[in-house]
Amino acid sequence: MVDARMNSKIISGSFWLSFGSIFSRVLGIVYLIPWLAMLGSPSHQTTAQAIFNSAYTPYALFISLGTAGFPSAIARRVAYYNGQGKPLSAKRVTQTGFVIMLLSGIICGILLYTFAPLLAASSPVKSTCDATLAIRAWCPLLSFYHP
Repeated sequence: MVDARMNSKIISGSFWLSFGSIFSRVLGIVYLIPWLAMLGSPSHQTTAQAIFNSAYTPYALFISLGTAGFPSAIARRVAYYNGQGKPLSAKRVTQTGFVIMLLSGIICGILLYTFAPLLAASSPVKSTCDATLAIRAWCPLLSFYHP
């Protein structure tokens, strides 16, 4: 009975982790429709999309570094403790994991903000000032995003 409940919780946790990942990507695609409509002419769309891409690529790298597999590791450990009948240990792992992810997000956000001019200078956009601003606009999201 315990194994069936633990397997059920693992499957449920994996489903929600996968669902969240897919859903966020779908939202990213849906986001492009109003984004391109707001920009108007195709020449503005190309410039804005280049700035967006120059900012999103470092953001995606830093979000990967900031999370580094923590959500799935935490989910496995919580499922293990719940399967063992130790809900207080599961709660402690969840709280500790939240603090670690918050700190890693803040650190990665600070690093992204600091290195934004260097990253913008190496991007293929004409205005490094605009690219730096776009990269720095992602920093608050990076600091407090927890998948």
